[in-house]
Amino acid sequence: MNILLQESADILVTGPTAGMIPDAFFKRGVTVMGGILVTKPDELLDVISEGGSGYHFFGKSAERIVIYNK
Repeated sequence: MNILLQESADILVTGPTAGMIPDAFFKRGVTVMGGILVTKPDELLDVISEGGSGYHFFGKSAERIVIYNK
């Protein structure tokens, strides 16, 4: 991977579960993680079980988060 990157490049991993284990990624050179923080789990599960998507739960039962490795 290092061959493909410029020295000043940031490595970003994003996805709904990416923020669950940021330290494992940070140890491997990732600099930014993007994921979600569930704020109301019961409401989120209700929306998902009814076929809802991010449009239906972001801002209501989950928030987008960004974690930076300093």
